[in-house]
This record gives sequence, C-alpha cells and structure tokens, in this order.
Amino acid sequence: MTRLLALDLGTTSFKAIVYDESGVKLAEQRTDPPDRRLEIAGVPVDIWETEALWDTVADLLRRTVRPFAGEVDGLAIAQLGLIGVPLDASGEPLFPFVTWIDPLAGTGAVLARSGLTDAQLFAVAGNRLNSIYPPAWIGWMSEHEPRFANGMRRWVFIGDWLAYRLSGVLTSDYSITSQTLALDQTELALRADLLGAFRLAEDLFPAPEQAGRIVGEVTAEAAAATGLRAGVSVVLGGADWLVGVFGSGLTEPGDFGILTGTWELTFTCARQPCLTEVACESGAICDPHVAPGRWALRIEALSGEVTEWSRRNLHVSDTPTGELSAWTDIVAACGSVAPGSGGVVFIPHLFGSYGPSHDELARGAFVGLTGATTRTAMARAVFEGLSFQTRASVEALTRATGVRAGRLLVMGGGVKNELWLRSRAEALGRSVEVVEDPDVTPRGAAMLAGIGIGLFSDAGDAVARFAPPTKLVEPDAGNVRLYREIYDDVYAPLQRSLASVNHRLARLAEIGEPS
Repeated sequence: MTRLLALDLGTTSFKAIVYDESGVKLAEQRTDPPDRRLEIAGVPVDIWETEALWDTVADLLRRTVRPFAGEVDGLAIAQLGLIGVPLDASGEPLFPFVTWIDPLAGTGAVLARSGLTDAQLFAVAGNRLNSIYPPAWIGWMSEHEPRFANGMRRWVFIGDWLAYRLSGVLTSDYSITSQTLALDQTELALRADLLGAFRLAEDLFPAPEQAGRIVGEVTAEAAAATGLRAGVSVVLGGADWLVGVFGSGLTEPGDFGILTGTWELTFTCARQPCLTEVACESGAICDPHVAPGRWALRIEALSGEVTEWSRRNLHVSDTPTGELSAWTDIVAACGSVAPGSGGVVFIPHLFGSYGPSHDELARGAFVGLTGATTRTAMARAVFEGLSFQTRASVEALTRATGVRAGRLLVMGGGVKNELWLRSRAEALGRSVEVVEDPDVTPRGAAMLAGIGIGLFSDAGDAVARFAPPTKLVEPDAGNVRLYREIYDDVYAPLQRSLASVNHRLARLAEIGEPS
C-alpha cells in the first residue's frame, strides 16, 4: 500500500493527514500553532518562534505516522503565503516567523517608496502594492527590528523552511513565490527590477521550481524528531489555496471555484496568466497554479471574518452570557426568515473591499432597517450580502478572462452551511457543485506527493484518481428572480453610491482620532 502524507499549515490550526493511493484517509491529527505576540516600535506583531514551530510540527507528524511506524512513501506541504523567516548565511533563523502586522502600522509606506504603480506591478507580477505581502513586512521589520535584518541572507516561506528542516534542501515553487510580488508571471522567474524597487537583494528568495517534484529525503536527524522513516521523499508543495484548488480537481479553463474559509477566494483557472488592465481594476490576483501550464485568477474577500462578526454581535440564538451562538442554531433561525430578509440588504465590506472593486476604505452597511426588523433577519441578510459579493466576483472574473463559468465548485469549511450554499446558488442563478470533503488542501498536497513519487503520471491523472466526489445544489427559480432584482436594483448600485460616503467617513474618523 502506498501512503501519502500531507501537511496543511493554516493560520488557526495545522493538520497532517495520511492517505492511501485511492484517496482514503488512513490517519489524521491536528494541533494549534504556537501563537505569541511581541510589540515592535509600539505595534503588536504576531509571531511563531522557530523552534517552537518545529517542535509543534514534529510532534504533529510523530502522532500522525505512529500507526505506520513512520513508513510513508512521500510527503508535501501546503503553506501560507504571507509567513516567512529571515535566515543567515549558514541557513539559521535570525528572528521568529512574523504571522501578522497590522496594515495600519505603516507597512504600506515601504511599498510606496518603490515608485511602482499598481498597474505597472500587475502587468508583470499579477498583483498590486498590498501592504500585507512579504516585501512590505520585510521592509518594515528591517527598519524597526535590527535582529530581523542584521546578517539576513535569505527570506523563506514557512513551508519551504519546514521542508528544509526535513530534507536539508532549500527551494520553493512558483505558486508561493508569486506572493513575493516579484515573480514574472509569464517567464516564471523572479524579476531583479522588482526586487530592486522593493530594496531587496536579487537572491533573497530561493529560485522557484514546479510543484510536485522530489526535492530531497527526510534526514536521519529529522526522522528522529518526527517519527518519519529516514529517506522518505520530500516533494515540493505550494501555496495553500492553490493546493486546495488542485485537491478539489479544478485545473481547466472555465473551471470556476469558491474556496470558503476566513478568506473566501473566488477564482477561475486559465492556460496563461491574465495580466490585463481589466483584471487589475477588478481587484483580481493572478498566480501560477500548482498544476503545470496553468494559472489561476482570484478575487479575495474576508467572508469568514464577516460571519464571525455577525455571530459575535447579532446574538441570534439564546446562549448563556459570554458564549457565542452555535452556527447550527444561527442557520436554523435564519431559515425561518423568507429570502430577501424582509427588505434588508447587507453590504459585507466590514474589513474593506479587496474586489471586484478594490477599496480599502469601503465599509459595511445594513440598508432597509425598520422598526420590525429582527436580528435574525439581519443575520440572514449577512449571508445574502456575501452571496451577492460572490456573484460580483464571478462576473468580474468572467469580464477579465472572457470565459464564462463551466463548472462552478464550492469547497472549504463554508459548505457545511446549507442555507448559505443555497443562497449562493440562487444569487448566482445557477446550480453549483459542492465538495463535501472539507480537507481539499491536504488532499491536494497528497496529490502533489503522489506525482513526485510516481504514483500519478501527471496532474490530470492525479485529479482523475484522487479528486473528491461532489454533490449538486440546484437553485429555486423564484428565488433566483428575487435575488436578481435585489442585486441589480439595490445591491450593485448601493455599493457604488456608498463609496464616496465611506471615503468621507474614513476621513472624519481620522480627524476624530486622538493625537
């Protein structure tokens, strides 16, 4: 029996899963990351200490492979796109992994000094000057924390560092290198001029390669720490969201998907990078797929954070003081409200708008409140507003690529919410496929491991043999008509008209802040 080990690094949890050659889970373990917070230049900075991280992951792997005495055939890592560590010339970490810096800390100023415009950067790297990406954090940390920059020879992403600890080989793949804002999407190589504009050394990041190839073997030292057999093949993984797209089986042009979670990613696959002005203006981001010869164009939204906000603040179901309502109770309560939420419409930009209109000053809004409006109706309006946002993203991706959605697949943690699923289908006006396996990201990592060790002949073979089954959600025709009217006549024009108001509110809030 072939065993494939997948390590999935999330912001709130790490998981390791062992699959057999047909995609059946043989073992699974989870753990929490070693979260810690520092204050640097008066700014809270979240970190993971390097040795605490290694110990956490080693323990996770040890528990996962114990039933097999460490005998697995290959492993791959799905990694986070923002988190990395500076290394000195001998490959030793200089500082902990920085996991979050508040954009208000001034990280955007680092990118502003590059002299680049969003349009110039997008035409090459498929992204904009976003202050949450590595060049902004590296520059800010270098200015405010001497231990971070003194002696820095390399900066590597978290999954690449863990693969390095396992195998002694340091490399990276195209999909995760895309997050550096310096990858030429057409040439699939780091651009010296972009790195120079960000004041970064030309060789700061490892030269990228194609995911799914063996980079090395588990060393004896790593085997002793993790319980893995020495000599297990370490296969190059990729950016977590694209590994999840692969794990869901989406690789072909016309394949559209919605990956739900803290960040909701609406995306489409393509045979070439989409670096047009239309794509840039839609707030989209273009990355190489982990499948060779494919790219993905995505629009991001903080949907999970919005639903958590509603759970904390709307108190739809009765719970003891201080406890959050269970999602099952909230969804059941919202089901008692008719579609349309009693005339209440929600604009879900509580954390700004990343697309399809990119506006960091955008704000959320409930519109249509009356004295008869209930908290439950407002909660349902949250789900409907998020569904309208998804429709706007799908339409923007269609305009950018000129390709209409063939398959439209929903995956991730949000698929457990049946009401939201149906609301999406009805807002989109079409049937959607649903992947019920919530673990598409580790599944994709296992598929890459399988390609590396030769279990699968290529990405297409991996999808055909390993991708999970789906179910179909059909929309109600009457609700489709209702949602189309709400979207066309209220949601879309309301979102446009609120832009100037939100910008004025942001200026007023700035004036009102204590000096």
